[in-house]
Amino acid sequence: VDNVIEELLYADTMNCPLLREAAMDFILKNAKEVIKPDSFENDLITKAITSEILMAMVAADQGNDSNDNDDESMSINDLRMALYEKGLDIDGSRELLISRLKK
Repeated sequence: VDNVIEELLYADTMNCPLLREAAMDFILKNAKEVIKPDSFENDLITKAITSEILMAMVAADQGNDSNDNDDESMSINDLRMALYEKGLDIDGSRELLISRLKK
């Protein structure tokens, strides 16, 4: 709980989508414990991550009401599995994977 924000920043910096997804999932499942005033002492963390967390919370809330097969709500693993089944390249960012799947 104490370092999940730093892990999320690290995942962004090092382009590790699975780590980023795992950190974001952890944040969403443990929001009350993670989002404390002392979690956002660093201005860089606040600017880079706050909107991302809020967007993920909204997406998770909307995901409960939408179709589970929607490409936008699929996890990185699910996107890669769908691409693999179609014989397409499975490397790249989430946005790239979604665009490949939609083609």
